[in-house]
Amino acid sequence: MLRRSNKRSDKGSQIAELAAVLVAFFPLALITIVAANEAIQVYEIYSSLNQVAIVTARKLAIAYQQNPTNTVANPGTVLSNITFCNIVKSSSQFTSPTSTSGWNTSVTPATVTVVVSFKSGQYGCPNFPDPDPLQIGSNLTLTATASAPLQ
Repeated sequence: MLRRSNKRSDKGSQIAELAAVLVAFFPLALITIVAANEAIQVYEIYSSLNQVAIVTARKLAIAYQQNPTNTVANPGTVLSNITFCNIVKSSSQFTSPTSTSGWNTSVTPATVTVVVSFKSGQYGCPNFPDPDPLQIGSNLTLTATASAPLQ
């Protein structure tokens, strides 16, 4: 009979230990999952910004080939046509290349450089992340830069 009672107390202590481990492990696992999800979303946004910057630089280079003076003076005509999902929704997200910055015609090959940014909740973009349990969204600004040859 002593053996049976020992087995019962062992089972009870195993259940109590399992409950203690779960109480300690569950919050850590949940925080890890939320942080990993937010990191993946940041990477997706940043990758998209890079692609948008590359495409925009190329479109500006094409416009420059067609009409250099007008394109340098008013790059906003090209930038206003660039959108991408909920990541780039406004030409205000671009730092417009000006005659002193962005257009580098003094080197061979001449290039144009484009800077595009994403800030949570601005320019018509959605809040990121939503919900924001780790409170990173209000301080998050992602920027991508790309250059394209003008020839």
